[in-house]
Amino acid sequence: MKILERLRRALFPSPKPAVPPPEPEGDPGRVAAVQTLLEELRPMLVADGGDLELLRVAADGWVEVRFVGACGSCGAQPLTLKAGLEPELRRRLAWCAGLRAT
Repeated sequence: MKILERLRRALFPSPKPAVPPPEPEGDPGRVAAVQTLLEELRPMLVADGGDLELLRVAADGWVEVRFVGACGSCGAQPLTLKAGLEPELRRRLAWCAGLRAT
């Protein structure tokens, strides 16, 4: 029985506890507006096994995010950022100067 248990643990390790994303920095109203919009756009990222975290909404209007999961190492990251996410943020949030990934 010990051998089977060791094999099971080697093949199917216990999942590590999820680390909650950091609390986004910036004006609370702007942070809430960006989070709401990102929630609408998130399904297109999750469908490919990825996601993003909002890190900061700067006073000058720049929004900083971090790609995670499959998006964290994806070669299409710049295209997703500049052609998918940023235009929608800038269209719907007049104060948004742009979107950056860190």
